[in-house]
Amino acid sequence: MAGSLEALSWDVISRTFAESEKDTSVEEAYRALFQIRSQCPSVGEAADMLQRAFFSRACKGSMLLMHEVCYNMGQLGARATSKDKVKIGKFLLWVLDNEALDEVTRHEAAEGLGAVTVYDVDAQNDNSHDQHETIALNALRIDTYEVLQRNSNQETPLGQTCYLAVKAIDDPRHDGRICACLFQSYDPALGDPNATTSDISKFYTQCADPLLDLFD
Repeated sequence: MAGSLEALSWDVISRTFAESEKDTSVEEAYRALFQIRSQCPSVGEAADMLQRAFFSRACKGSMLLMHEVCYNMGQLGARATSKDKVKIGKFLLWVLDNEALDEVTRHEAAEGLGAVTVYDVDAQNDNSHDQHETIALNALRIDTYEVLQRNSNQETPLGQTCYLAVKAIDDPRHDGRICACLFQSYDPALGDPNATTSDISKFYTQCADPLLDLFD
């Protein structure tokens, strides 16, 4: 498997994170994680697989892999429909609120919650929510906002991530996607869609300015 760039089948991915499977290398688990979204039969099954991966022998004790599970969950949930958003959001909320987990993992869960909460794919597609799904999604948004606010500050890395996620939720300009990025990723930072390499020095100065709000 090492060194191969061929796509993995869903069956191989499933076996990678099966509890009965032999010990899996970090390389194998990492590769499988990042093919779940592209190889999954459905978003719901991808979310279930990522959650299984989080608790699997393959990821157990690996801050890197648990962090990447949360990253993929957030990206998956950004454009998920209401039902799947609720499933994904509940998992990420559990991670963020679990102080026994490493701060790096919790940080990625906070970023993921920002992406999941800000972008409403059903609204963008002008689809009507099922009443029960609407209630569940609204409850998730309330719970998410409360947990993010409780952990929000501008001093610690985790607190800063939660702060950015709260600001993204509050900002009407934000659709969940980080604009100043070559990749189709979703992030609490707003970004500048017109940024070029010539703007690096300007943004560096802004980042170093203690008087500017972190979100700015």
